[in-house]
Amino acid sequence: MIKRNGRNYVEYFAQYVNDNVKAGVLRKFSVEQLSSRVDDSFNHIPLSEWDDIGLTSDVVDALKENGDFYTKSIACCINKAGAALILKELGL
Repeated sequence: MIKRNGRNYVEYFAQYVNDNVKAGVLRKFSVEQLSSRVDDSFNHIPLSEWDDIGLTSDVVDALKENGDFYTKSIACCINKAGAALILKELGL
């Protein structure tokens, strides 16, 4: 697993993205909402909406195995990485 060190945060959070993460993102946001982004960080969507998604226990367990832990901030970063992967997989 990649350790968080400040230089590779995108890769760090992306390693936790799985089908559960992507499903959570798509339950909250449509592809249209995600693809209307104004930047790569999805800042057009309020953080409070990202906070609503959370993480599944398998992702929380993976964080713990890597020496990290669940916070709303980490969940937001992982879910945003999931959103980016969804758009990439759709060619958007």
